[in-house]
Amino acid sequence: MEHCFDEGTIQAFLDGELAGGAQESVARHVAVCDACARLLDEAEQDSALAFSALEMEFNALVPTERIRTSLY
Repeated sequence: MEHCFDEGTIQAFLDGELAGGAQESVARHVAVCDACARLLDEAEQDSALAFSALEMEFNALVPTERIRTSLY
C-alpha cells in the first residue's frame, strides 16, 4: 500500500493544487485508505464551515463593483 499523506497534501488535493500525477495518486490512495479518507472528509467539512462563515465577505461587492453595477 502507498504511504499516507499529511494534512497539507490532503488540503492541496482538495483545493486542486497538486500536479496531475500527484492529484491522481492521492485520489487512488484515498479510495483504499480509511485513515486518509477520514482526513479528506474532515478537510472538506472544515472548508465548508470556513466558506459558510465567510460567505457574506466573499459575496460582498467592492465599491467599484457596486458603482459599475449601478451604471448598468
